[in-house]
Amino acid sequence: MVANPNAGAPHTLTQWFNGAAFVLDEVKTSTRDPFMYGGQIFWDAKWTPAIATTLGVSAYDIVNKANLTHAYDTNLGNTPVGGVSGGAFPALGGYSANFNPIVMSGNVTYTLDSFPLY
Repeated sequence: MVANPNAGAPHTLTQWFNGAAFVLDEVKTSTRDPFMYGGQIFWDAKWTPAIATTLGVSAYDIVNKANLTHAYDTNLGNTPVGGVSGGAFPALGGYSANFNPIVMSGNVTYTLDSFPLY
């Protein structure tokens, strides 16, 4: 994130981006490890010395979903495709629903000049 030199001035605009990637499972016999990547982009505006807003959008995706196993799947929110056989955790072939969320966010901040006990 790059700091905006005019952050304290009225009517300033700032855009910033975050990106990330996470390995979800290390598969020793494969070079196609499942991983998740995503990004966020935000737009900040300072309208007056007391009023500021932020709008943002985020998107995420899982790559090589077929190589995920349910050895680590403790949530009950998405049904794996496949099953347990012989006590082993075979590759699932993915999940019954896609994991490609797009998340919108926004806020309005009003900064008080003073507040009791602060």
